[in-house]
Amino acid sequence: MEILMSKEPSYIRCIKPNDYKQAALFDEHIVRHQVKYLGLMENLRVRRAGFCYRRQFEIFLNRYKCLCPSTWPLWEGNARLGVQTLCRHIGYTDEEYKVGKSKIFIRFPKTLFDIEDRFQKKKNDLVTTITAKWRMYIQRKKYRRMRWAAVVFAAHWKRLTTQRYVRKYRAAVIVVRKFIVGFMNRKKPKCDENIYFLDFVRVNFIMRLSKSLPRGLVGLDANWPSAPVALTEASNQLREMYRLHLTRKFMRPLTPEDRAQFTLKLAASDLFKGKKQ
Repeated sequence: MEILMSKEPSYIRCIKPNDYKQAALFDEHIVRHQVKYLGLMENLRVRRAGFCYRRQFEIFLNRYKCLCPSTWPLWEGNARLGVQTLCRHIGYTDEEYKVGKSKIFIRFPKTLFDIEDRFQKKKNDLVTTITAKWRMYIQRKKYRRMRWAAVVFAAHWKRLTTQRYVRKYRAAVIVVRKFIVGFMNRKKPKCDENIYFLDFVRVNFIMRLSKSLPRGLVGLDANWPSAPVALTEASNQLREMYRLHLTRKFMRPLTPEDRAQFTLKLAASDLFKGKKQ
């Protein structure tokens, strides 16, 4: 391989002299036709100038554009200008190549082999770059789907929480409205307008009464919690029931002798009530 690479190849084209496969017989029409359409005259002019390789700008640029950052990945300008930019980036001198009207001409085979070797080495970088770009595209697409799903989920969740808040707000407005209407009609007999408010007042009074009941009979009337207007009668009945309960609680542990003596004291108290000086 080292011997082959050190040599400069030459190219041979064969001309078919006739259609009969006879020696020393040249058909001028057939020979001219082959010389014309095989481009041999153009090859002769190129070979005389010493150029071993020629290629159209578009084909050459499309194959080797990855070797120059200015032409990769897409060259949007003129193909000839792109080829010149590529050759200058590689470092070719004017003696190594020439630019024609539609083709590039390379003089030395080593120059062609050098650019081909660079292209083969660049393939690994291209594969890595393309793979990275493709993975980035897949991950970005996945991220966009996840982001879209998160946005949709957040929108639905926000709508759900807003609906819950609106329902609670409406329920609160209804309750407040019932309280206001009930408070305005609290002195009226029980009706649809004040029933909700009166029920709340009853429950609130019972809860407040359960936490502040007097401990003894002394000062029961003074320490009894004040009742709303609608519950005045019920409060009086509860106070008497509670007074009876405390009395029974006080009398239960007394012996018959103590009860008789206590009865005498009560009778004396009633007898001399208002007569003390």
